[in-house]
Amino acid sequence: MRKVPFGFLTGLFAILCFYLTIGVVALYIILNLVAAATGQSISLFANWYQTLLFVLDIICLIAFIICLVFLILRKRKGIKHVESVQ
Repeated sequence: MRKVPFGFLTGLFAILCFYLTIGVVALYIILNLVAAATGQSISLFANWYQTLLFVLDIICLIAFIICLVFLILRKRKGIKHVESVQ
């Protein structure tokens, strides 16, 4: 089996999760300001693109956690292997 680069994937999903979270919050604030100016109210799931950003954010968060767990397990396995050789 090929080695999966869990370090790279963990970093990639962390960056994606960070920027998607900022996007969700910024979009909510901007749309809420526009809605308040027109006397309306808005929710997090009012538009399809808000829902899409939120779902992508959750998926990236789950992928980040999974990759982080596998990275930690691979590092621990490598450390135990080195200790048993000595």
